[in-house]
Amino acid sequence: FRPAVVQSIVGHFAGHETSFHIDIDTNGSITWWGPDIGKTPIATRGNGSYFIK
Repeated sequence: FRPAVVQSIVGHFAGHETSFHIDIDTNGSITWWGPDIGKTPIATRGNGSYFIK
């Protein structure tokens, strides 16, 4: 899936007051953004590329 513009999926961690969002970039890469780490207000938690046949 390669959207024409960046798409975001927003979620909430059950049992916590924190949320996250996942960006799907136009090149097909995915970046997961999570809650703060130390003094960084929002930090990337991981990324990856998935190929769909």
